[in-house]
Amino acid sequence: FDFSGGSMIIQPFFSRRIGLNDAGQPIPIDAGARLVYRSVDRNAGGMVIRQRGTSDSPGDASPATTFAVGRYSQNFGRNVRLGGLFTLRTEADLTDRTGARLPGKSNWVGAADGFFRFGAAHSLSTMIMHSVSTNGQDRGVAGFAQYYYTSNQWKLWWTQSAVTKNFTPGVGFVSRSDVVATT
Repeated sequence: FDFSGGSMIIQPFFSRRIGLNDAGQPIPIDAGARLVYRSVDRNAGGMVIRQRGTSDSPGDASPATTFAVGRYSQNFGRNVRLGGLFTLRTEADLTDRTGARLPGKSNWVGAADGFFRFGAAHSLSTMIMHSVSTNGQDRGVAGFAQYYYTSNQWKLWWTQSAVTKNFTPGVGFVSRSDVVATT
């Protein structure tokens, strides 16, 4: 999923978070599986990937990480689609340069979304997301609603989005946090 409304980008899942470190250098993948089902009425998919831990240099180590993503959407006629998505990122324990053990982290994101067409020219897309990190203390919410009017002469939209300070999509991306934006 990708929502780009003006300068706001909210993505609960961003595949480039897997297999690359923060500097864009590749990290080996140990194993992975992906399943996809598509039909006229529904779509479903899931993916699990295990990324190897690295310790290339003492200050640049990254823990072994497991990523999981699941998505389901259901069409109701030709004008309504409802869906849900979850992501999980778990990082194993890591030992720092001094030999101290750093505890692993985890992050869950759950999302519900909808698309509604109100005739040939009018439509509404919406999504609400909730994230929980590590011990349940770090919780956040993000969401958007985008109305479109499209005709041969005009393309107009209104987007309302909000991201709380603690929204953290561990397998996704958000351009800004602690913001309410109107486009």
